Amino acid sequence: MQNKKKLNPIGNNQQKNLFIKHKLGFFQLKNKPSKNDLKKYYSNKYYQQECGNYQTQYTNEEIEYFHIKNEQKLNIASKLICLKNKRFLDIGCGEGHMMNFFKKMDWNVLGLDYGDYACSEMNPKCLDMIKIGDIYKSIEELAKNGNKFEIINLTNVLEHVLKPIALLKKIKLIAHKNTVLIITVPNDFSFYQNFLLNELAITKPFWIVNPDHISYFEKDSLKNICNHVGWKEQVIMADFPIDIFLANPYSNYLHDRLKGAAAHEVRVKLENLFHSRSINATIDLYIAMANLGFGRQLTGFYQIK
Repeated sequence: MQNKKKLNPIGNNQQKNLFIKHKLGFFQLKNKPSKNDLKKYYSNKYYQQECGNYQTQYTNEEIEYFHIKNEQKLNIASKLICLKNKRFLDIGCGEGHMMNFFKKMDWNVLGLDYGDYACSEMNPKCLDMIKIGDIYKSIEELAKNGNKFEIINLTNVLEHVLKPIALLKKIKLIAHKNTVLIITVPNDFSFYQNFLLNELAITKPFWIVNPDHISYFEKDSLKNICNHVGWKEQVIMADFPIDIFLANPYSNYLHDRLKGAAAHEVRVKLENLFHSRSINATIDLYIAMANLGFGRQLTGFYQIK
C-alpha cells in the first residue's frame, strides 16, 4: 500500500470532536442522546426490519454458531463457579438465543429487555422468561426481592447504555461473591483498527456508530471500567477477527459491500470448524488473541473482588 500517513484511531478532526476519552480509558460520545431520544430511536429501528445483526431468519450454520459461542461461555463460567442454583440472567436478551441455550441446559432463566419483539420472532418459547421494561429499574426490583444469579450476561449492551458504570454497579446488587458476569463488547479503538487507518486500508473509523454505540471499549478499558466498580477480570477472550479481511484489498468489504456477506459466512464456518475440533483449544486461541488485543469482539468474565 502506498502513500501511508500517520492517522489517529479516532479519525479526522471532525470525528475527534464527537468523543471524549474517559479517565478509565474508554471513549464516549461527547454529546450523548437523551434517554427519550434513545427509546424513540430504537423503537423505530431495531427488530422491526432486517438491520444490523438482527434478521428475519438464520441459516443452520448461523444457529450452530450461536450455540457454540454460548457453549464456550458456559464452559469458561463453569470453571469459575461451583454451580448450585443454576440461575441465569440475560440483560438485554434480544432474540433470546442465549436464554434458549441455558433453558435447554436446565437452568432457571430470566431475561431483561425493553421489548420482546425480537424474541417473539426467533425464540417464542422463551417469551415467558422476559421481564420487559427499563433494565435499571428491573435490576432494582430483582434486588429488592432478594434475587441472586450464578451467571449474568451482557452481550452487546454496555456500549449502548448511557451510564455503563452505573449499570455495572447495579448488577452487583443481584450477584453473590461467586457470580460470574459475562460481558461482550465490540473491540473498538484497538491497535488493529489504528493499523488499518495507518495503512490506508480504510479511510475512516467504521466502528463509530452514532447514536447506537455511546461508549467504545478495547481490552484495557473494559478491564478498567469493571475493576473500577469492583468486578475482577478472570478471563478475557476474543472471537474471529472478521475485520482481518479489511487488510486485503481483494476482500475489503468496506470498499465493496457485496463482500461483507461472504466475510460473515467465512467467519461462521471457521468458528464452527474450530469449535468442532476442540472447544478448549478454541478457547485458548481466543484468549491469546484477546490478550493481544485482536478480534472483532471481546468477552470478559468477571467476579466481585
